[in-house]
Amino acid sequence: MNTYIKQRGFTLIEGIITIVLLAIAMITLVSFLFPQVERSAVPHYQARSAAIADAIFNEILARQFDEKSDPNGDSVYRCGEKDAEGDFIGCTATDRFGPDSPQEALNSAFSNDVDDFIGCWGNTEQCPDSYIYNDSAYVKPSLTSRRGDLIDLMPSQKSDSAINNADYTHIHATVEVSEVPSQPLKKITVKVDAGRYGSYDYIAYRGNY
Repeated sequence: MNTYIKQRGFTLIEGIITIVLLAIAMITLVSFLFPQVERSAVPHYQARSAAIADAIFNEILARQFDEKSDPNGDSVYRCGEKDAEGDFIGCTATDRFGPDSPQEALNSAFSNDVDDFIGCWGNTEQCPDSYIYNDSAYVKPSLTSRRGDLIDLMPSQKSDSAINNADYTHIHATVEVSEVPSQPLKKITVKVDAGRYGSYDYIAYRGNY
């Protein structure tokens, strides 16, 4: 006796439904799950940006308030006040904020006051504009004016032989300094840009003392 078993495969409709369901599942993964993997790196870059900003502020806030204030930092005389002879000492005008000499423009280690650090610190793609100091036709650095590599702004990191520019390939920083109206303060804004992982602003104040 011969027994015949009827075998049944997928119909065209069933195949189409399967493909549609798989497409919906893939769209769900691409739209919701995969972006979460990338966003999981954001807390790391937030913490790293804060550490970078802290190192930058350590470097900037170690400098005096203004180039016309007492370079020894003991407040014997300060800009915005009169000196021992009764002569008024004016502070640097905001349109002259930036490096005070070609040497300072080329090497932040020679900077003597907080506004000398204004500009962009990163590679040439992140900071596309070159900056050349010209005393007779002074131009204040913009936030796209390249002042050096990011690591140049952090001597404590630069001194570590295990750290180099490759560790900051996707990160750069900008420094802006402005006066606080009616206050003997300068506002220092450091923006650490970590590319697609976010841009973070940090603010500190330097008093005239």
